[in-house]
This record gives sequence, C-alpha cells and structure tokens, in this order.
Amino acid sequence: MIFREDRGFINNTLKYSKSFLNFSKKMYDEHVFQKFTPRKWGELSISTTTLHSIESDIKTQIENISSALPIYPEEKLVIEKIKSLTIERNSNNITRTAAYLEFYMDHDEIHWAFLAHMVSRNGGYNMTDLKGEVISNFLNVKEKIHFFLMLEKANAAIFHDAYTQLLLYKESIKQGKSFFYLLPAFGVSRFMIPIWEKFYNTKNSQLLTVGLIINEQHYLEKRVMENSFFQKSVFTSWKFELQEYFHLTKVLFPYYRKNRISLAGMNVNNFTSVEERIKVGKKLYAILFGIPIIYDGCNKFAKSIIHSGSREDYCTYFTANKEESAKLFSPKLVNVWENQQHSFQAGDWLTSVSVMEFFSSVETPARFDLTIDYELQIKQWVALKKVSGEIFS
Repeated sequence: MIFREDRGFINNTLKYSKSFLNFSKKMYDEHVFQKFTPRKWGELSISTTTLHSIESDIKTQIENISSALPIYPEEKLVIEKIKSLTIERNSNNITRTAAYLEFYMDHDEIHWAFLAHMVSRNGGYNMTDLKGEVISNFLNVKEKIHFFLMLEKANAAIFHDAYTQLLLYKESIKQGKSFFYLLPAFGVSRFMIPIWEKFYNTKNSQLLTVGLIINEQHYLEKRVMENSFFQKSVFTSWKFELQEYFHLTKVLFPYYRKNRISLAGMNVNNFTSVEERIKVGKKLYAILFGIPIIYDGCNKFAKSIIHSGSREDYCTYFTANKEESAKLFSPKLVNVWENQQHSFQAGDWLTSVSVMEFFSSVETPARFDLTIDYELQIKQWVALKKVSGEIFS
C-alpha cells in the first residue's frame, strides 16, 4: 500500500528528475552546438611583420611625444567640426551606443565600431541595474550614484577618445588624404597614429581593432581606474567585489538564432586590471567577428532592437514597466538617470614600446554561448531580490 505521503514524495521525485533530465539535455545540446559551430577565425592573430613595422613607428612617436603640433586654418576647421559632433553624440549611453552603430553601418571595415556598440549596450544595462531589481537593494542611494558615475565616466571617456578617431577617419576618406597626424590635437595618444596609418593603407581590420582595444583601456586606466574618487567610493567597496562573486559582470551579446534571442559573451573578472580588460576585449572581438553565426545574429539584433538600456531589450524575464510585478523591473535609462557633464584629463599614456606585448594572439573561445548560464543567473537574481530586501532594507 502506498500512503499519501509516499505518493507526494514519488511525485516530487519524478518532477525533479524530469527537470534534471531536461536541464541535462539543454546542457548537452549547448555543448554540441558550441563544439561544432564553424569558426571564421581559429585565433585572433596579427602577423609578426606588421607588428615589427608598428613597433618601429611607435618608437618614433615616443621620441616626438612632447613635440608641438602646428595647426593650419583648414585643419582647425576639421578639428572644430569633429569636436562639436563628438560632444553632441556624447550626451549619454543611449546616444553613444547609437552613434557607434550608425558609424559601423557606413563603414563596416571598422570592426571596433560594432564591437563598441555591443559592449556599450552592456554599459547601459549595468547603469539601469542600479535602479532596477537586480542589484538595487544591495546599494544605498549614495552608492548607486557613485557606481553610476563610474560607469558613465568610463562610457563617456571611451567615446570621447574613440569617436573623434572614427570621425577623423571619415574625413580622411572624404578628402582622400590621411589626417591622422592630427590625433594629438584631440588628446588621442600618439600610439594610434601608426595604427591608423597602417589601416588606412592596408585595411587590416584586426590590427586596428586590437590597437583601439589597447588604446581605450589605457586611456580608461588613467581617467577612471586610477581616479582617487572612484578608487575610494567604488573599486575598494566589498559590494563591487560582490558583483564579480555573483557573476553580475557578464558582457552579453544578444543574437538571433533560429528567430529566437540567445546570448553570447563572457564573464568579466578582475575588472580593475588593464591587462585583463584588454584580454577580455580581444576575446569578445574574436567571438563577435570570428564566429559567423554570432556576427550575423548580433547584426540582426542590433538593427532590429533599438537600445534603451533596459534588459527588456533582449530578455522576456524583464520589464521596463514597474507595474508588471511578475517580472524583474529593468527601467529604460532615460527614465532613471540624467545626462552628465564631463571633463577629460589631458596627457598621453604612451611611455614605452612594451605596449606591443598586448598585441599577443588569443584563440577564439571554445565556449561562447551563455544562454543557459544566464537563465540560471536570473533565478539567482530572483533569490537575491528576496534576500536583499530583508538584509539591506
């Protein structure tokens, strides 16, 4: 005879066994998908010959780093126009993210612009998380503002430095001559002059993208990571470290796969290390451009889903409508954060040719799809939402 309690135990056992089998099948299918997905690049690698040529030019730039740059009237007009356009598009994360995509649509040889668009979307998600239901309850009002200011400054600083370069390239194409010698007039490191000159002549997209990754992370290091205010109020905070512990620092690339949105990307750990950020940047580039199914799916997503900063853009578990209590609240950025005014510290970070070490090759990651990981993380967020409301209220 089977008692009622026994039936309940058996039913629960069968229920959990079925869930485990379904989950195991999903994990196996994901493993097979990633293992047999064709790669365009086995690794991201730049030829030794190219790097030797660049290294020689960088030595010359270091020698001339204090040299005054003469500006002629027609060049001054180009500089003023580019500075004005950059300020206009640097209003907030939404305008920056859109500007990157618009540029890439016109100049798809500039891979970095599309990579920057996809990464900048994540910057927006991280900003709105501070006012949503993912990590909001862990932070008090002052902490939320400090974290936002750090994310906003990083997003704005990279745009300030990089978008001027993109527009200078556009002007060079338009006029049929190189203007890259003017980069220092925008506060851009002389490191980028030989990189752009080489790209202008060879269209080596990998060289330019890796060069920009190296440059922007060093630019960020001086302006944000070493900033005393952020060091004290953000980076040494145990709550900042808690985000990494709970894997809340993923960079996600939503992409269409069989007409459904899946997620590619990577976990980001040790964010305060410039070496680690550059390595992650190169791996993300290899995922985005080295795996055709990811590039095609991300391209379709980027063109069809306008960036709002809300995680609702890519995931149905979230909503930008606070009234939908069944879902996790993830607001649109313009509804929760005001535009900020920025100033940017002058100075060239380039001091040594040892920077060439950052051009080292990286393999295209074998594991790139985070869809199942993310589903599990959402369940973790729901649990954290319940616990944090009690602990940090």
